[in-house]
Amino acid sequence: MSDEDREKGLKLLALNDYNFVKTSAEIGVKVQTLRNWHKKKQKNIGRVDKVKSQITPEMRQCIKECQECEAICKETTMHCLQMGGKHADPVHIKTMLDCAEACQTAASFMARGSALHPEACLLCADACLDCAQSCDEIDPDDAVMRACAEACRRCEASCRPMAGTGHGRLAA
Repeated sequence: MSDEDREKGLKLLALNDYNFVKTSAEIGVKVQTLRNWHKKKQKNIGRVDKVKSQITPEMRQCIKECQECEAICKETTMHCLQMGGKHADPVHIKTMLDCAEACQTAASFMARGSALHPEACLLCADACLDCAQSCDEIDPDDAVMRACAEACRRCEASCRPMAGTGHGRLAA
């Protein structure tokens, strides 16, 4: 083997060693990144456990009230559309649908322990108050409308404390 061949071989070995070190360093970074990701996941799992434990009996009751109110608002919307006339007034229909959606959102936010649940509950309480007033104004003698207004008032009374306030834009 000539000196020239030996020198080429040494350069090749040095290059391979460099590439090996470089690759090892990249793998080390990737392993460290994976370890950091795993640690964050473990912290998040702990956070989820804390969220589950934060759902109080009052919150569970509020979720139930929201779900019931959502259902009755949707049923009453269909009743009003079938009745026609003042019952099918677009503002009234929108008010009932707003209430149903606000109830659904508040229940979902509470069930998953969202930090935004107080705002969702305040919106829900205000929408429920609007809906109850609208049902009372449209036809206070209609049993379906009365049932909707009562469900809205129960939901409003349950959501208001979850919002951390005793009043909203409509309460006074």
